[in-house]
Amino acid sequence: MYLSSVKKKYIVALTVVSVLLSVAGAAVFQAFWPGYYFSWYPSIPIFFYLFGIFHMYAFEYAFRKMPGKQISVYIIIKLIKFLFCIFLILLYSTLVKEKLAMFITVFLIFYGAFLWFETRFFFRVENKMEKRRKEEGK
Repeated sequence: MYLSSVKKKYIVALTVVSVLLSVAGAAVFQAFWPGYYFSWYPSIPIFFYLFGIFHMYAFEYAFRKMPGKQISVYIIIKLIKFLFCIFLILLYSTLVKEKLAMFITVFLIFYGAFLWFETRFFFRVENKMEKRRKEEGK
């Protein structure tokens, strides 16, 4: 029961963060650097949003099937995300090449923002779960 409420909160928070970052980034481009906007900009927040959804389902799977291994799963997911990010940057730089430096800069900003968001969210969840375990153990 607890996990489904966590999943709902995460997906809502992820959606809000994704929309806010996407709109803020587009507004910054429009206001300050309209000539640097690249057509693939929308693909960046979409990638991080979809990966965030995958992250939640992987965390849920670990919670149900591998109790006590959530931190290991979290680290593995972060490694997979990092490798996918490198792959996407290389793919973009090979195939598209449109405003490459700006693409990489924006991609890294989104990477850092989502890394902060996900780490903070799952750290809080893990702390609440630990408190709950201690209370049940008394």
